[in-house]
Amino acid sequence: MLLIAFAVANILTILFLLKKGYKLKNLLIMMIDGVIECKSIFYIILLMGATISIWLSSGIVPTIIYYGFDYLKDVNLLLAAFLGTAIISFVMGTACGTLSTIGIALLGMGAGLKIPAHILLGAIVSGSFIADKIAPISSLTNLTIQITGTKFWYYLKASLFTLIPTIMVSSFVYAFIGAKYSTSVDVEIIAKYRESISQGFVITPYFLLFPLLVIILAFIGLNIVYNMSAGVVIASFITIIIQKNGFVQVIKTILWGYNAQTGLDSLDALISGGGAMPLLEVVFIVMGSVTLSSLLEGAHLLKSLTETIY
Repeated sequence: MLLIAFAVANILTILFLLKKGYKLKNLLIMMIDGVIECKSIFYIILLMGATISIWLSSGIVPTIIYYGFDYLKDVNLLLAAFLGTAIISFVMGTACGTLSTIGIALLGMGAGLKIPAHILLGAIVSGSFIADKIAPISSLTNLTIQITGTKFWYYLKASLFTLIPTIMVSSFVYAFIGAKYSTSVDVEIIAKYRESISQGFVITPYFLLFPLLVIILAFIGLNIVYNMSAGVVIASFITIIIQKNGFVQVIKTILWGYNAQTGLDSLDALISGGGAMPLLEVVFIVMGSVTLSSLLEGAHLLKSLTETIY
């Protein structure tokens, strides 16, 4: 629906500007220039889908989950859910991807501990979206950097002034609320997940260095498209060489997403997803917003609107 809305808005804007005397050729040039200027955002969105799927199939995300579960014993699950989803979201660069992976597992654990779903979901959503705003491979972060023309490091420093107090206050609140519930997670559920992951993937703590490397490269200023592309290529080699997946299967995974087959349905739902093709609609939606903005800016309609307001 959002894609249709932007398409209709673009068409109506073009018709309005044609009536005002603008030439169709000039309007098309405005739209194309806008798309070219923001082309890196489109690459990032597609690479984000590819990154999620190939990090799943290579065992990188399963490794994070495998060792992450080990630290959920005898902890405040509500606080752990908030901080854990924040870390995963920061690494993966997507709040929605975090919610659909580790978020599902945490909700299942919360049900076993009799933690109200709406409270636990609040912690999961909060952690996912707080970290998504500063993740180095997040499309939102890179769109902001692209528009403002700033470096990631400066953007991060500016964002932390508000994010650090938010994270501290949220952590205190979730720690306080979580203390009311059981402090030990269902060890049997964790054991099943860990066993299935270890049987389905080659798990090694060295895989934990891979997302750390991506973050470090983003901090030192490497172009995010090159950073993510390198991540996809290296993870593809890991999938082929270490996880023993075929080349054709890796290409399908990158394009259409990863479908886990561990034999445990709840775990399969946890470590499946991603893919570049499912995000094409998102690319077209962003492209529609960019072309509409380019038309409004090129025709000085936004300027006249702001002058009227102020």
